[in-house]
Amino acid sequence: MQNLENLSPIIDEFNREIGAQNYNEAVVLYYKCLDRPLYWQGENKTIVDLLNVFVDKENNILTSIEQSNQERLLGTSAAIYKILGQPQKAKEIYQKLLRLYRRREDLRRCGIVLRHLSKIEMHIGKLADAESNLKEGIEIFKQLREKGLKSGMHRQYGILLTYEGKFEEAEEEIKYLPKNFGKHVHSDFAVYADMCMFALLSNRNIGKVIYYAKEMEKLTKKYPYKNDIVICEWLLGLSYLRSGDLERSVSHVDKALMICEETNYVEAKADILLTKSQWYYASKNYYHLAVLTAKKALDVAIESGYILKQADIHNFLGKLVLENGSVKIVEKHARMAHDLSTCDSCPHYYKLGTVEAEKLFKEIKVRPPNQYHTCFVSYSHQDKEFANSLVEALKIRDIECWVDAHKILPGDYCLGNIDKGIKKYDKFLLVCSKNSLTSFWVDTEIDKAVQKEKELWGEFNKRVVVMIPLDIDGYLHE
Repeated sequence: MQNLENLSPIIDEFNREIGAQNYNEAVVLYYKCLDRPLYWQGENKTIVDLLNVFVDKENNILTSIEQSNQERLLGTSAAIYKILGQPQKAKEIYQKLLRLYRRREDLRRCGIVLRHLSKIEMHIGKLADAESNLKEGIEIFKQLREKGLKSGMHRQYGILLTYEGKFEEAEEEIKYLPKNFGKHVHSDFAVYADMCMFALLSNRNIGKVIYYAKEMEKLTKKYPYKNDIVICEWLLGLSYLRSGDLERSVSHVDKALMICEETNYVEAKADILLTKSQWYYASKNYYHLAVLTAKKALDVAIESGYILKQADIHNFLGKLVLENGSVKIVEKHARMAHDLSTCDSCPHYYKLGTVEAEKLFKEIKVRPPNQYHTCFVSYSHQDKEFANSLVEALKIRDIECWVDAHKILPGDYCLGNIDKGIKKYDKFLLVCSKNSLTSFWVDTEIDKAVQKEKELWGEFNKRVVVMIPLDIDGYLHE
């Protein structure tokens, strides 16, 4: 594979085509001679510099470029911005591509973009959106009988379920393998990486984790794509750290960090820095370096908007401070981790981050914050017994509940008070049964809850879940 110096004559020719405004010829030359070698060498910054000549001042692809070439450039730009730690910019480009493919009814490309989008959404804490896109992608590839691409979507969904603490469901998804597994290097690497991540996140047998990482290492020796080498070295370092082999761990982590910085692979940097911080902690007598490195990792995660990684780092900083510092600082890190892990609220929240934060709260004897503090309970009076037991269970957890019998006084305007209650309280718990779902009053309350969701979506420019259905007799799904 040619290095950057050997590619200089081709880059000079590329620049001549740009100077002559032969943009379509320049695109063809880029993909024929530059794209693959630059990508394999991890020349991520160089790729961005070359692609930037194809955009105008408003950051749109030049209209003089043919449509097929525009789409190709958009896909490459999104992939590179993701690697460079700019997930929001990458997401915007992928969404633009998705709209274009939907209009053209190009299902295969829609599915591919949905997978890329879901991975970004997981990084930035949009777990509900990630699940929706993954499920749509799975259905698309099922319809197209694209088993290889479908298996990749299933495994990605398995990682999402692992973040949410649903390990048994996740394991079923991770088992999906492409038909050509063992015969195609790049897809094999992705399979082993997914298996390794699942095993690490779910605390499975460390021997399996090391085996998967070593299989990845074999593949990178055969095809030394630098971005893959970074991931492989990081996972090997993390695996050996978990097994207690600190000497092997640090050599792999340091190599991952070195190549990561050489290639400007920001997407992986916070993970690697956190692992190095954990290595300092495990090695004893390196407390100051552990804290300093974790803070560097946090800076990277904050700048890129990686929500789940911020939660991980706050939890680890809390653990560090617990041994050598103020309880108030531990509580601060635990609360930050807990808040970040909330994501889109239950069930779409980062359970692994929440569990670690709650361990810190327990250590310092501070009660963890509720994911929400107040609930409006909507039910049919025929289901009063269930509603009362629900309210009592919530009260034990310090969650205040609005129940009509408790809050409306004789002579009050009923609908007006219900409207105020739904607006005031954080969540709308709908006790679903045949009794409630055929009730005029409950139907009215549902309309008001839906209206509240719409208003909050408009206010925060993101999905806000207000209504939580509780199915008590199966009628909801009939």
